[in-house]
Amino acid sequence: MRNNSDSDSQYRGSRLLNGILAVGIFITIAGIFLLITFPAGMTLQPAVLRALITLIAGGLIIYYTFAVSRNSWMLCTGLFLFLTGILLLLIDAHIIPYSIGNLWPVVVMFGGVCILLSGGYRAHRLRPGFTVPAVAIILLGILFLLFSLDIITAPLSQVVALWWPVFLIIAGLGLVIMFFMWNKRTLAARDAAEDDADDFSDIDDGDDR
Repeated sequence: MRNNSDSDSQYRGSRLLNGILAVGIFITIAGIFLLITFPAGMTLQPAVLRALITLIAGGLIIYYTFAVSRNSWMLCTGLFLFLTGILLLLIDAHIIPYSIGNLWPVVVMFGGVCILLSGGYRAHRLRPGFTVPAVAIILLGILFLLFSLDIITAPLSQVVALWWPVFLIIAGLGLVIMFFMWNKRTLAARDAAEDDADDFSDIDDGDDR
């Protein structure tokens, strides 16, 4: 009987927490939408609806991730849609004086940021398999943004033809960093296993005495 009551209380507590999470996400989305659209006097035009649907879809996926699936890639998808929806709202409200055609590299950068954040979601630390690709995507997004906003006026093909060895250097450094991150994790696990083995041997020695 006690086990049943404990499970019932845990279920009610879980439902309460999920409800709090849902309300929190909903209020956040509503606040962001009103903060951007209300001062600009925007109405629910198709472009605004596109941004709102993207924002809501991201919020729903984030909720499902935290409440049900606990999946890192679902969290990445939800964050990506959420950030993209905010960007679209800012563009439609003319707060950012550029079109999505100019700012598409920012969406690429969002992808890198979301991979970086979701990689450490369950492990509570940076993971090499997520961190290195995420940083590479962010750097590529920054590079493309410089061309898209005409900060770099030279053609992309010309810059790549001149500076392509830099990409090799960055790729090589990325692999080296990945090695050290993985190696540090492996050594930490090995040291922990050796410490456990020493503890067991001390216990055995005590028993023998």
